[in-house]
Amino acid sequence: MEGVNWDEIASKLPKIDDTRIQTAKLSDMDFWVLKAAAAVKKRGVAADSASLLSASIRRLTPEWCELIAFQAAQEGISFEEMFVKLATGE
Repeated sequence: MEGVNWDEIASKLPKIDDTRIQTAKLSDMDFWVLKAAAAVKKRGVAADSASLLSASIRRLTPEWCELIAFQAAQEGISFEEMFVKLATGE
């Protein structure tokens, strides 16, 4: 999304020391595929999971930004304000 002031957004978000998250349960076969793929690449499951999640977030960011922009327009606030509001729960 063009025109977003990511520096402004970042300045309003708190510093997070640990960004690790726990996921919901995977299907058994998804787990085994992930485990086998990580092993063939000589990586740990946690490291491979983090890479997969980051890649997915980057791929979906434009779509998610459109949703955030739509909600911001409905509430009459800027994208940046809405992003911070949603991200922080404030």
